Amino acid sequence: MNYFYSVRSQVIILLLLFPLLVNAQKHGRKNNKVAKQDTTGYAAKADSLLLLGMDYASRAISLQEDSLFDVALNYYHEALDYDSTVCDTWNNIGTVYSQRKEDRMALYYFERAVRVKPHYVAGWYNIAVSYYSLEIPDSVFYYSRVCIGMDSTYVKAYQLIGLEYYKIGKKKQAIEWLNRSAQVDPKNVFTWSTLSQYDYEVGDTMGSVEATAHWAELEPNDFTKWDKLAMFYKVHHDQQKFDYYTRRAQEARKNRDLYYGH
Repeated sequence: MNYFYSVRSQVIILLLLFPLLVNAQKHGRKNNKVAKQDTTGYAAKADSLLLLGMDYASRAISLQEDSLFDVALNYYHEALDYDSTVCDTWNNIGTVYSQRKEDRMALYYFERAVRVKPHYVAGWYNIAVSYYSLEIPDSVFYYSRVCIGMDSTYVKAYQLIGLEYYKIGKKKQAIEWLNRSAQVDPKNVFTWSTLSQYDYEVGDTMGSVEATAHWAELEPNDFTKWDKLAMFYKVHHDQQKFDYYTRRAQEARKNRDLYYGH
């Protein structure tokens, strides 16, 4: 139900923006006669187009993706022409190139963002992500730690270090950093879901079970995780925990049926 509402909303937004897209593509940046009143107007238009472009990218609709990203870049550059000291604008241009898988170009703009604002944590994190895509582990570790040095609660930096260790085959170190991530933010779904997988892969069954239990608590209406936990404790003859997780699975199913009107 939410999915169809979302698609409908996006179609409406796209229709509203269509004249803007056509005009921008027809005249281009050089022939744009619109007065440069302030960077906020340009950046806001670019933000909207970038969000639409990212949605199209996720659906692999390449023509719309390229068109929207081009127009987004046009407006971001207009914003830079007016004021090149706004780090978010540089960062957002980097995000466009990142979505296009042009990681070197993305890196250039993320670096410009932190040059404008040296303590811009999101920019440093995006630099680390670019190096992750470019498969340069040492730089991933270095710039992720820069983020943590600036903000010890920046959970995505811990996660990225964990993902990089996993990518290069060092699963125990990956788990160590994801556990640190869990300490920083105990309610992060991605951390627990990933720990559940990584612990299982290294043979730490109880670690995987405990991570799955944390994950289930954060998504209580997903009965599949409760079912898995119940079956685990049934096999291990723990009747009390089997009963508990079976009850949680039943509650999740009931909530699902109420939600869908069954």
